[in-house]
Amino acid sequence: MKRARAAFGIAALAVALIAALATNQWRQRSASTTVAADETAVPIADASSSPTKTTASDPLRSGSLRGTEIDGDVRFDERGEPIADAALRRLFDYHLSVVGEQSLDAIRAALKRTLSARWDATQVARVMALFERYLDYRRASAESPRAADPDPARRLAEAKRLRRQYLGDAMATGFFAEEEALAELTLRRAQIAADARLTPDAKRDALRALDEAAGYDARAAADLPAVAAAQAADLERRGLTAEQRAAERSALWGPEAAQRLAALDAEQSAWDARVRRYADARARIAADARLDASARAQAIARLRAQSFSSNEQRRIASLEAIGQLDAALSDGR
Repeated sequence: MKRARAAFGIAALAVALIAALATNQWRQRSASTTVAADETAVPIADASSSPTKTTASDPLRSGSLRGTEIDGDVRFDERGEPIADAALRRLFDYHLSVVGEQSLDAIRAALKRTLSARWDATQVARVMALFERYLDYRRASAESPRAADPDPARRLAEAKRLRRQYLGDAMATGFFAEEEALAELTLRRAQIAADARLTPDAKRDALRALDEAAGYDARAAADLPAVAAAQAADLERRGLTAEQRAAERSALWGPEAAQRLAALDAEQSAWDARVRRYADARARIAADARLDASARAQAIARLRAQSFSSNEQRRIASLEAIGQLDAALSDGR
């Protein structure tokens, strides 16, 4: 499962993990989100209070999004073109967070309803066109041969290439500039921490200088569960012992953070073991010639419900729906 962990979690690519963390953070927000037209802000309809009739097939009114507030903004420039910025990406990611629970067609329809509540058909069509480009990028990213590359620098380079190929420079920069800057900084910090030629004092000095040149507190920014998982996978890929990991992490983040990261290692190992047991049992069901397609699907659904909590089931189903779970597991066999 060691190589699978790197592929399964996109472990060494901090940019992708930070994106995942950002997607999860909207669930914890309680402030109302707004859509701005030029300088005037207009609230987007709340997912739980829209006058549109509630249906079980509506991603915003059922499943994991039920009762949440829509995250993200839309702004238009003086020509009426939507501005591709981080807020627009949050709006897209909010709707796409139910991939695995809902079909892409249902998600498209939900986003269109969200936009149509405030904007005319022309504006909605322009935003939806950007959404389709974003979907194309996500597909290409999932299918890229580099998706399982254990080298974080190569994975980041591939992500940046695909973003500019499918989104264009302006949209890629608007959606990912801050994330890419943090990912590149995290890679440089990890390289310094792993440099055996440097003493602990020299590492601290180099890291401090790097932080100052970046213009913000990278130590605080990088002390996130997502980036912690990225570094954990990179350390495992290099085959380091627990003591060696602790030493590198202490140099990078400090001793207290190193202890927290060691606890994350244990949690990740436990999760990997559970996923492996589920995958093996699922493979046995899939190979059972006595079951037809319907019985096989029902048996797998029961297995998933027995193996994971409701939130974990959504995570597993989402990964299965886009083929990432199978790719990760086959990489680790």
